[in-house]
Formats: sequence, C-alpha cells, structure tokens
Amino acid sequence: MRKLILLYKLSGIEPLKYYISGLFLEIINSSIGKEFDLIIPVPPDPGRKKVFEPVTEIAVLISKRSGVDISVGNLIKRRTTGKQSSLNYNQRLKNLNRAFIVVDPEKLKGKRVLLIDDVYTTGTTINKCSILLRKYTSAIYAVTLARSSNINLE
Repeated sequence: MRKLILLYKLSGIEPLKYYISGLFLEIINSSIGKEFDLIIPVPPDPGRKKVFEPVTEIAVLISKRSGVDISVGNLIKRRTTGKQSSLNYNQRLKNLNRAFIVVDPEKLKGKRVLLIDDVYTTGTTINKCSILLRKYTSAIYAVTLARSSNINLE
C-alpha cells in the first residue's frame, strides 16, 4: 500500500487517486462510519511546492463521495520542517513543534473531524495535528491508508 501511495505521490498518475480514495472510504465506512461531519487533510509543507497535493486531492474525493464537507486551508503548516522520513521519533517531535496552526477556530467549533493522511510512520504528524484540532472540535478521528516500515525510534 505504501508503494502504491508513493507511486501516486511521485508520478501523479491520475486514476490512482480514485482507487486510493475508494480504499480510504472502505476503511472509513467499516471502522468509523458517519460519526464525523468535517474532513481535514493533513496540510502540505509550504516549502515543498508540488504540481499537486496528493493528500488534499484524495481528501477532496472522499468528501465528494461521502457527502461530508471538507475544510482545506483552515489547518495549515506554517513553516517548512524538512522531511520527516529521515528523522528518528524525538527529532520528528521537535521538527513539528508549533508547525501547524488553525486559521479560523470558530469554523471547527462543535465539529467531529476526520483527519486524513496517507502514510503513518511514527504517528507524529497525526498526533500533532490531532492535539491542535482537539482544542476546537468535539471529536477527532484520524485515518491513514498505509503504515511505513521505515521506522527509526532511536
């Protein structure tokens, strides 16, 4: 699954986003159901400009296919942090310290949020975003499609 996601992220093969969003929906429907009313993708790093934003594009498709609203641009990554993949757990925590902000907390008030990311390695990104969002929402559900085996917990 990780290889499939990386293929989509690196090559931008358009049909893959439909397949990947369908897999996300299967997981969401079987484990979470309709217990959320807003989808938020983990925001991209502002310093890594890409032709497209894979997680956001997949989240948009999940929103369209599920009928659940999406919020893009309210949770943002305000600074470039460098790639997490080469860092150990403690370095990842420090690297993401105060990296994310919520632009308009009022839009999250009372919402049950589904946080979407593609690959879970140590959980640092999902955890940092969840802790921040939990200050403003009534519930947070997080889903990723793949688990990385490249984990360095030194």
